[in-house]
Amino acid sequence: LIAGVVCCCLMVTHVDEVLEAVDHVAAHQSMLLLQAIRWIMGVPAGLKLNDNLDYCLGNLCILGVKCFQVVYLLLQPYLPWAVRTVALSGIAGFTLLISLVSDLLSLLTLHISIFYTISARWHGVQTRV
Repeated sequence: LIAGVVCCCLMVTHVDEVLEAVDHVAAHQSMLLLQAIRWIMGVPAGLKLNDNLDYCLGNLCILGVKCFQVVYLLLQPYLPWAVRTVALSGIAGFTLLISLVSDLLSLLTLHISIFYTISARWHGVQTRV
């Protein structure tokens, strides 16, 4: 309980620094993801079965990342409220604070999970044929 209250106080007093770190991580993650998608589209490493399909799926993933960036920019005005809400949950204990942070990180990486699921299913279809 004490650790949760301490984290609550730290996060509430340093909301701007937390948001700056989240912005930096989100921008860096998106940049790395776009670079990886473009690299996979260009260098097959023996994994490409069809160049046209590779181009189509690569562009679909790039579009998804760019849509995530737009949604993130639209939600940015609400992030201080979300960080303060998560920080104030620390009053209920450190465990609740950590679980809410984990849920927010899951939401921020939802697009990657969707791409992985689609790619895994597509790989399963390609290997069964």
